[in-house]
Amino acid sequence: MKNLLYLLATLIFPLTSAVSQNKENSSPFRIVIIQPSEKGSTQEALPAMQEFAKALSKLSQLPIQAIYFNQEKKALQYIHKKKPHLAILSFPFFLKYKQTFHLQPHLQVKFNQTIQKKYFIFVHKKSPFHSLSDLKNKTIVSNHLYEAEFLSLLFFSQKNYLQKHYKLKPTRRTLRALRYLTRQKKYHAIVLDNYQLKQLQKPIFSKYLQKLRPIASSPPIPSSPVASFGTPTPQIQKILLALSSLQKLPKGKKILRLFGIEAFVPIKKNLFSKAQKLWLVHLYPKKGEEK
Repeated sequence: MKNLLYLLATLIFPLTSAVSQNKENSSPFRIVIIQPSEKGSTQEALPAMQEFAKALSKLSQLPIQAIYFNQEKKALQYIHKKKPHLAILSFPFFLKYKQTFHLQPHLQVKFNQTIQKKYFIFVHKKSPFHSLSDLKNKTIVSNHLYEAEFLSLLFFSQKNYLQKHYKLKPTRRTLRALRYLTRQKKYHAIVLDNYQLKQLQKPIFSKYLQKLRPIASSPPIPSSPVASFGTPTPQIQKILLALSSLQKLPKGKKILRLFGIEAFVPIKKNLFSKAQKLWLVHLYPKKGEEK
């Protein structure tokens, strides 16, 4: 799910909003797509989501409506008001609201032949920074900083450490941020994920990567999950089956390519459980742990 460097040739998964009505049923099944770090507004995403919903409706034989948000507040308002049936979420959002909405993961995104996501912190190769400690009080830029609390947990095992000890600049204009960093202007470091890193290895973007070096990497986390709100009904299970079969349709393949992904595949439970333990530490920190 990448629409981050849309500039980077579909680098991020800009998911959107769509409506597909089945003649037999005027009450559609709703899918909400929430990716706080990605580009694109709900309105901009509408055409792609219309195609997404049509393809799923064809496979499942059910009326489907889908909508995309990259703003947490608006996404939450939609969930409370419309009561969607399924969600395709950033993993940080999934963990944050898993208990609140009784989210149950069933599928996850496969991209670049992997179902794992990792984050890397890069600096200019000529900079004096060689560790996260060296970067304290310096400026870090990234689209992923819209979910800074989760990044802080990944890199420091504390939810607010990153925010307290570094100057954070969230931006969805990743390519522009890279230009500044490679010219050693404005920013001292950037957070990229493995999907973005793969895109930067392409010849057209390699000039940026050649000027950078990594100083830290996160443990792997699951890619974006597809979750139901509570136990899925037989109809929801049909939609999940349709999602996992999208790549079998020519139009489905086209939609998946638009989203920068290969397929929706069954979740890897072990990977999910490891990442969820990290979040539980945040929910129930030991006395004196937060600094």
